[in-house]
Amino acid sequence: MMKKRALAKAYARTFYTFFEMDYGLKKKILLRINRFLEKYPGLTIFFDHPRIRLAEKQKMILKIVGLDYTPEIEELLFLLTEKRGLGILPEIIREMETIHRHQHGITPVAIHSAQPLAPSEKETLLRRLTETIGEKFSADFTVQKDLLAGLIILVGDRTLDNSLKKYLRDIRENLLHPRVTQTAGI
Repeated sequence: MMKKRALAKAYARTFYTFFEMDYGLKKKILLRINRFLEKYPGLTIFFDHPRIRLAEKQKMILKIVGLDYTPEIEELLFLLTEKRGLGILPEIIREMETIHRHQHGITPVAIHSAQPLAPSEKETLLRRLTETIGEKFSADFTVQKDLLAGLIILVGDRTLDNSLKKYLRDIRENLLHPRVTQTAGI
């Protein structure tokens, strides 16, 4: 696991320098390719198989990339294919995003909700975060059904947990370990 992360970081640092000028476009292309590979997991087995010739794997890469072709994307995918490392593409994308945010002073914000948020709810939440944080940030929305209701918002290293799951956990904790408080005059 650690080796995989270190390798993803190394690739991300190297390729971010090539992607930096039009990072947004390259990121969209890589995310599209990654979604395609996730949709067809057998392709990863194909790309990692030692008996399939590299030229055949490269032909397949070009078919997958299609209209999204750029020399930098091709080079990254060919290198990962040659090294049987296409499976770490999601980690490479995450690491490049971390590098991008750091270089541009963008605070990462992760918003987890029990249900998908409506566009108007997202807009209201983003407006309030802008007012509260007062700095550049990039928000990622995810659905986490085990929250039951409410939100968990992670801003950098700070966490705001306003979920029903936490509320119920707090009630349970208070019932199991009641706090003894002193009152005046006793």
